[in-house]
Amino acid sequence: MVTLCPRITYCCCMSVRNGCLIYGYIKLVLAVAGFILDLTMDHEDEDISKIGAIILSVFAVIINIILIVGLHKYIKLLVKIYEIIFWVLVALMVLSMVLTAVFLEWVVALSMLLLAVIFYVVNLFIRSAYLEIKERETDG
Repeated sequence: MVTLCPRITYCCCMSVRNGCLIYGYIKLVLAVAGFILDLTMDHEDEDISKIGAIILSVFAVIINIILIVGLHKYIKLLVKIYEIIFWVLVALMVLSMVLTAVFLEWVVALSMLLLAVIFYVVNLFIRSAYLEIKERETDG
């Protein structure tokens, strides 16, 4: 089978699945902390900004729970959902980087490009964990 993404077998001297679980737990803690901060912060501008921040925080918590449950229970559909959401985020990051470079400043655009590259690398690990779960399912 031809794949466009390289396959990673290890993550910091452990399996890709375990590395992605650690990543998922760290992201979940950060998302919950962001949710708590969004609830307690006073958004002076408008109530809509507080509602938007809370919705984004809840979304972050939900997708990180999807990743953790998918990896723990070896449910490849959940890992695939997380992977697709992450690819959409990378595409949005690149699009916003281009728009920022055209209309605003290059420094901001370059920082967004760096973030998009980091998201891409993380998604390679998630993709490799998905393939590991898929192989485990076909072998077992």
